[in-house]
Amino acid sequence: PTNRAKASPHSSIFNCNEWTTSSDRLLLSDRDMGASSVGFVNNRGGCGKSTHAVQLAIYRATTEPTRRVVLVDCSIFRDSTKLLLGGYRAAAGDDRRSDGRPVSVGAVNANSCRKTVADLVSAANSHSRLLAAQGSFVPNAQWRGLSWATGTERARALFDPTPFFVHASRSGGDETLPDNLFVAPGGPALSKKELLWESATGPLCEWLENDASAQWDVIFDTDHDLQAPNARFALCLSQNLVVP
Repeated sequence: PTNRAKASPHSSIFNCNEWTTSSDRLLLSDRDMGASSVGFVNNRGGCGKSTHAVQLAIYRATTEPTRRVVLVDCSIFRDSTKLLLGGYRAAAGDDRRSDGRPVSVGAVNANSCRKTVADLVSAANSHSRLLAAQGSFVPNAQWRGLSWATGTERARALFDPTPFFVHASRSGGDETLPDNLFVAPGGPALSKKELLWESATGPLCEWLENDASAQWDVIFDTDHDLQAPNARFALCLSQNLVVP
C-alpha cells in the first residue's frame, strides 16, 4: 500500500496560531473509517513540538473519553515520552547523568519501557516481508485472539501496532492522566541504520485506514531533522501537520 502522503496531499497544514483555535479540526471526527492522525513538525529544535503534541494528546483524551489517544514518539530524544511518563522532576535518589544534572523521572520510566517505536517498526517490517511472500491478503482484525498453526495464516491478518503502546498513567506517568491515553516510546534506538522505515509504513497505513483503528487518535512527534527516516515516517502517516 502507498503511504498517506503519496496517496493524497495532507488535509491541512496549520501554523501555531491556527492550531490553538482549531484543535478539533486537527483530529478529524467525521471519518467513515480508520484513525485520525496529526504530526508536529519543524526543522529546528526547541520550538515546542513535543510540548504541543503532549498538550493535544492530553486534551483529546480528556475531552473524548470514548476514544483512545496514542502519542507516537518518533524522536531519538524522546522528549514527549519523558513528559508523559513523569516529566523532568528529579528521580528518587537524585541520580546524576554524566554532565552532573539529575536524572528525571520521565527518563527513568522511559528507560524501563520494554517496547519502543523501533520495535514497532521492526515488527511492521516482519509483517511486510510475510505479506510480500504470500501476495495479497484479506485483513482480519480478530487475528490477535487466535492461535495460528503457521506464520502464513497470521501474515494474512491486519498488522496490529497496539501491543507497542503503553498506558501513560500506568507506566510511571501522572496518575491523573486519562486512562485512554497511550504513548509509543521513542529513543536512541530509532537511529539504528538497520531499521527499514519505508517498508514499515505500509502496514501502519493499512491499520490507520481500517475499521480496527476507528476509535484511535494518533499524534506523531518528530525530530528537527525532517530528512531523517524516523521524521519522514511520521510525515507519511499524518493526515494533518502542525508547524509550531
